[in-house]
Amino acid sequence: MVRIKKNRKIGATSKEAMARAVRLTIEENHSLRQAGEICGIKFQTLARYVKKARNDPGGNIIMEPNYANRQVFSEDDEIMLAEYIITCSKMAYGLTTEGVKKLAYQFAAANNRKVPDSWKANKTAGSEWLRSFRKRRGNLSIRQPEQCSLSRLTSLNEFNVKQFYVNLKSILEKTDKLKDASRIFNLDETSTTTVQRPRKVVAQKGAKQISHCTSGERGVLVTTCVAVSASGNHISPTMIFPRKKFKRRMRCGAPPGTLGMANPSGWMTAELFVEVLKHFIKHSGSSKENPSVLIYDNHETHISIDIVNTA
Repeated sequence: MVRIKKNRKIGATSKEAMARAVRLTIEENHSLRQAGEICGIKFQTLARYVKKARNDPGGNIIMEPNYANRQVFSEDDEIMLAEYIITCSKMAYGLTTEGVKKLAYQFAAANNRKVPDSWKANKTAGSEWLRSFRKRRGNLSIRQPEQCSLSRLTSLNEFNVKQFYVNLKSILEKTDKLKDASRIFNLDETSTTTVQRPRKVVAQKGAKQISHCTSGERGVLVTTCVAVSASGNHISPTMIFPRKKFKRRMRCGAPPGTLGMANPSGWMTAELFVEVLKHFIKHSGSSKENPSVLIYDNHETHISIDIVNTA
């Protein structure tokens, strides 16, 4: 459900305008309605400030509302709460909007803060508080997180990252030829669907169903494997089609030199990756006299005795 943004009228009157309206009422004997119409203030609101001024003549009357006394948390509390939310998101355990509202209520209850009755009834903060909280902090936004497996999260730590660069440095220092950026490659795979997702179109309002013509309602995945050098050049890609046998016509429209293979699932296997390595060696001109570095992840299809021997 789309939230309709309403223009807030609270606090729209400046303290200068309020002070002028009070002077018109007290010193120049204007009525509340007359002074309110001149200064653009509702007479009910003006009446409260006129009463304060008459009860305390000569006193320092604040001619604007004090919203700080209605805030649940202090500035330091909100900074602490925002830092905790950001820390959770960096640890890949970010809080949803509902989670943040529940955390705010629990934080207020633990510190004996005065909260609205709706918070106590629902055991959670309100949506309006969350909107104002994000606006006050300025460094919080609602984002769509990417999926990340636990194994990747646990492997990506400071020790492993440092060890990777130590190993990479030791390899690059073996020969001066590896100092050339064109001899350092990074290889990765991606899946491409044969059915593209339709974009939004303009159609009749109120129509229950809008269709868009594609090559098929359910597509199949084609695995594409590409190696790119640090200098920006790339080796002709490898494409694995979801078929038992590869046909040359499947490469129509592909980049020149593309290696085409087939697998019933359309995924990479250890046997097919040996052919990918041979394809890389052929097009990169790699040899013992002219070595190159190929960096890729440790997926199970990339690790086997045949792959090591081929490399």
